[in-house]
Amino acid sequence: ERVTPVQTRPAPAIGRAAWWMVAAAVVGLAALVFLLPRQAPVELVDDPDPVPAEKRSSAVAILGAASGTVWDSDAPELLSPLKPGRLRLSQGMVRIDFFNGARVVIASPCDFEILSKDRAFCHSGRLSAEVPPPARGFVIDTPAGGVRDLGTSFGLDVEDGRADLHVFDGEVELEGGGSEKFLAGDGVRLVEGSTTTRFASDRGGFTLPSDSSRLQLDELRERAQAWQAAGTRWNADPDLLARFTFENLDAPGFRLRNAAGGKLVDAGALIGCSVGQGRWPGKTALQFRNLTDRVRIDVPGELRSVSLTAWVAVHGLPNTNNSILMADGYEEGALHWQIRDSGTLSLGIRRPNHLRRLDGRYQVNYDSRRVVLPESYGQWLHLATVIDQDSKQVRHYRNGRETTIQEVPKLHPLRIGSACIGNWSNPLDTYPIRNFNGLIDELTIHRRALEAGEVREMFDSGSPGRRSSDGP
Repeated sequence: ERVTPVQTRPAPAIGRAAWWMVAAAVVGLAALVFLLPRQAPVELVDDPDPVPAEKRSSAVAILGAASGTVWDSDAPELLSPLKPGRLRLSQGMVRIDFFNGARVVIASPCDFEILSKDRAFCHSGRLSAEVPPPARGFVIDTPAGGVRDLGTSFGLDVEDGRADLHVFDGEVELEGGGSEKFLAGDGVRLVEGSTTTRFASDRGGFTLPSDSSRLQLDELRERAQAWQAAGTRWNADPDLLARFTFENLDAPGFRLRNAAGGKLVDAGALIGCSVGQGRWPGKTALQFRNLTDRVRIDVPGELRSVSLTAWVAVHGLPNTNNSILMADGYEEGALHWQIRDSGTLSLGIRRPNHLRRLDGRYQVNYDSRRVVLPESYGQWLHLATVIDQDSKQVRHYRNGRETTIQEVPKLHPLRIGSACIGNWSNPLDTYPIRNFNGLIDELTIHRRALEAGEVREMFDSGSPGRRSSDGP
């Protein structure tokens, strides 16, 4: 077969002017590419660091109210979170608020065990419970059997292996008891999971959760009177330089009165801050919230030994160091009293210049064991630090109990001078953020080393909750 070749037409010739236009375009494009900002090369990186593990708590309830308490077990603080565990109350009354909404009042003597947010065990003693609809199904076990609430109010009296159930309102059933239910006005004795005796329920002898707040308020008023009487005695101590009770905060002039009788330290000046609720009904405290909040004071002269105490309710530790009382700047002997973000109580003392030149250290820090935990946020804590020139010791206290003793080879004259409560002014170079976050209700400064018994008395006389003898 004959193949006919394909005829091709030659490309049209490009004139000299056209070639110059093409060349110019190429050069212009190259110049444009050269002038454009260069993009950084894509860099492959490993996966970012994992999100830090969240802090966790096993608490299932809080101590909502207390009155006249003496414990045979570890004594929880008022409003402290409660983990599963056993509570043995030998005197008084406490109210336990479970996270599911149930409220239980135990009256002494009582041996009560928290099992979970939905369950508890009464080994012996008397209690009452109010269970709102969100907590329906709450169970209290006893040696004689378990009681399941169906949205009600009831009482239990447990002794010698039997349990007397009093239904005040709503409906209750025995756990595992089938359809056997008890209504308001019913009373029944349980023995080994079975009902033996029926009677009319009786509220007499039971403290209901709705009554607990009134009882606690009455006790707080009595404790406030005892604290005021003790304060009159403390104010007369010639070694008390300052005692700020943070009362009369609405007085004109934004001044914080010094209650110490010697008047060796002038009133403080309030900057920022706001009025908060103190430890006692109707008593004020000072709220520190913003990084500008502070109280300016001046404690003149050199000090040989010093004792610092404060009632604080910490709401958080957002800063590396959180000020309670800090001298301005870094003068020799200056004291810096603060809480670290780890929860330890820290005392910093500025060293003399001749020692600083030896190793470059500005100050020595004396830190306690942890005294503030996330579980204690919002609770009133009594913190104290004593610098004892005679024994060459720095001693830290929490709620009247000694937590840490540190030996100090040599102490030099101490100074507070111009200082801040709840903040820091005039540091060495820049302004680290060290503002306190929470409430301060009382702060004292002594020019001598308080004995352990004196610190304990200050806690016992001023505590809205337990005493130092109640346990750790």
